[in-house]
Amino acid sequence: MKKRLCILFALLICLSAFGCGSKEKTDGPILFAVDPDSVTPEGLTYRVEGTPDAEGWMFGEDFVLEQQAQGGWTAVPLLDPDMNYAFNAVGIPVFPGQSREYELGWAWLYGALPAGQYRLGKRFSGPGEKPFTLWAEFEIPSP
Repeated sequence: MKKRLCILFALLICLSAFGCGSKEKTDGPILFAVDPDSVTPEGLTYRVEGTPDAEGWMFGEDFVLEQQAQGGWTAVPLLDPDMNYAFNAVGIPVFPGQSREYELGWAWLYGALPAGQYRLGKRFSGPGEKPFTLWAEFEIPSP
């Protein structure tokens, strides 16, 4: 067990040191990050990676975007404040030791976003655990 934790710790250090500017977030069995080279005003690619303890963890298609403003985070406003929308209620498994990438487009919900600092929130749940949200920060550069 001690050897496993040392290997996991070393892996996390390497990923954060060589993440190409990506700000990765981990909480227990899941590593969540945005590919900084994929970011556009209308979408991005994010990565979900399961540690050896990720058995039984899941997430869905739902997401939240926030923009950094005056030292805090605020929800990105919808294109239409009266818009009714929903996400497919699916369970995407997080496999231990496996890293998978997913494309995310938000133009239908938020439109093309201006340059700035943002973060993507994804909700995760696990066996016998209370669901929680992980956040991955990213930047939309000025044109």
